[in-house]
Amino acid sequence: MLPITHALMRRVPDLARRYPALSARDLTHVATCIHEGIAEIVSTDRGFDSVREVRRIAPEEFAAAR
Repeated sequence: MLPITHALMRRVPDLARRYPALSARDLTHVATCIHEGIAEIVSTDRGFDSVREVRRIAPEEFAAAR
């Protein structure tokens, strides 16, 4: 669990302009990843595939790598 801070949320408007198809919730996830230096996200949501800063890993791919 990571905190949602003002510094993190200040990234959201720029991300919303760059990735207009993402929901506010997805944008918050992306902002959190960027803010915390997280390069990958495990998700079934293919919307994250358009995000250059974060690589989406499908859950089945993640499970197979374990």
